[in-house]
Amino acid sequence: MKIAFGMLAAFLVATSAVAQPRAQTASPQASPLPPGTQTRPVQLSRVVFDLERGSVIGRLRGGMFCFPYGDIRWQTEDTQEIERAQFGNVFDETLTRLGFRVAGSSNELFEDASDSRAEYLVGGRIDQLDLRICYPLSHTGDTSQSQGSVSIRVNWQIYSQLERRVVGTVSTEARVEQGARTGGPNDILLNAFSSALRQLAASDQFRQILVGPPADLTQPRTVSATLAPLRLVTGTAFADRLPDAVGATVLIQSGDSHGSGFLVSAEGHVLTNHHVVGDARFVRVRWSDGLEALGEVLRSDRGRDVAVVKVDARNRNPIRIRREPTVQGESVFAIGAPLDPGLQSSVTRGIVSANRILDGFSYVQSDVSVNPGNSGGPLLDDRHRAIGIAVSGVARDGVPVGINMFVPIADALAFLGLRESNATR
Repeated sequence: MKIAFGMLAAFLVATSAVAQPRAQTASPQASPLPPGTQTRPVQLSRVVFDLERGSVIGRLRGGMFCFPYGDIRWQTEDTQEIERAQFGNVFDETLTRLGFRVAGSSNELFEDASDSRAEYLVGGRIDQLDLRICYPLSHTGDTSQSQGSVSIRVNWQIYSQLERRVVGTVSTEARVEQGARTGGPNDILLNAFSSALRQLAASDQFRQILVGPPADLTQPRTVSATLAPLRLVTGTAFADRLPDAVGATVLIQSGDSHGSGFLVSAEGHVLTNHHVVGDARFVRVRWSDGLEALGEVLRSDRGRDVAVVKVDARNRNPIRIRREPTVQGESVFAIGAPLDPGLQSSVTRGIVSANRILDGFSYVQSDVSVNPGNSGGPLLDDRHRAIGIAVSGVARDGVPVGINMFVPIADALAFLGLRESNATR
């Protein structure tokens, strides 16, 4: 028989029996932060159930004596994402009561009037679930009341949006018992989730990450680590004509994905994005004439999303670098391989729409047409000098809307510790 209760209705089936109630229990729980404690804004990203299809995740009983009804089995995909909204209110309310700053909290009446940008995202993976549910009035046909217990284990990940990586992992286990009440197992599960969340909030790792003044996201970030300078010998000849710049722009393939990059030194240094090369040490580089070579990833910065690859340039001239800031309204060109490797060396034209600071990073905004696959490719001024690196774009329903972001070339060089020599301007 199917169990029709709340958010579990689509996932659970009883097949073949348990639950005695009582009051809530909890493991080590967080106490509220001292008044006035500053915390960095955090937000729930998602909750995922990671349970084997068909596995027993509890027992169902019914009647005034809670007679056995059968097992509760997981009847969905191996990994099922639950919409954030179903656990979001619990997350917001629990952490807010403990003194943490929750970005975009449901407690904010005027979201636009506050900084609702989260520095950190939290995700939870539930890989153990034990439901002990009884419907004490089911013998009368009334299933509006339930009682029982829920035990869960949640493996949490804390993701830094500024560093673009997981900076903490914590595992918590919680058990909640509940007497007969209206609301059903939905309430018990959410109470167990809240209990596991309070354990997360009590952990040293969580507090070390989140307690402290928020970052000023309106100010440009600077290089956090000192890198030994890596010299770019640019020589005296450059790809100053647009066809030559196309010839100095490459397709980069790492695994099953592809992106773009461009030559910035006579020695074979190619700039691209971190997300194009990923964690690979070597990538395949294809020039516009079809010649392929193996490139070595020398340096990569995940936060600024830039990387430098070394490849044999075969006497090709690099694209000239322009460090001067871009001017709103000036003409620009983008080169890359949008959507498909077969579209390598595509050129599009637009203007500089704005210079922006987002999440503490500087960006050049342009309406020049770019798509996935353009990532890592150059943004050129009307003298065909590199002024930026394609990194992201805004789309609605999968359709680009002409709002695209580029890493300023000076930022890319600084975060990678690259210095030009023998450059002429």
